[in-house]
Amino acid sequence: MKKLTLIPFILLIGTLAVAASPAQAKVCKIEFTFYEQFDFSGYYPGETVITGSVKHTYGAIYKFNIVAGPVEGVLYATADHMVTHLETGDASGTGTNELIGTWLGDDQFYGLDIYFFGNSILKRDGGRTYGWCNSFGTLGPYTIQAHCDYGPVLDGPLAGTTYVTGVIIVHL
Repeated sequence: MKKLTLIPFILLIGTLAVAASPAQAKVCKIEFTFYEQFDFSGYYPGETVITGSVKHTYGAIYKFNIVAGPVEGVLYATADHMVTHLETGDASGTGTNELIGTWLGDDQFYGLDIYFFGNSILKRDGGRTYGWCNSFGTLGPYTIQAHCDYGPVLDGPLAGTTYVTGVIIVHL
């Protein structure tokens, strides 16, 4: 008899738990592209160690001013550890990124402060640096995730800059 009263009790508790759980959070995805220009005033070369034909760079800091796109501000990038093959110039490494600025996108977030910080993967091939980053931060009062790819702009009016393109997920 105890089993028969216990089963409805478990079902009742399970039903209440599901009913009391919060609704799925709402998100807004924004695709974006902005362009940044290297700023020598914020450059720190870091420390280097050469072993054979390989150069290890630790703690290099790069500053970029955002010059076009839906963000006004600066982006700081670090190369926490970059391994460069001196014979070819090709390199790979890990680092961080930090964006500080104002969102100027033509949407409901226009004029809000934007900030994100995260991890980056760097790759230099043929003298050009490419990579991706995964970052977390805020857009005004909202929390965000930013998933980006970046690389050099080779031609056109923005040649010499770096493109940053990706998706910002805004948690509403």
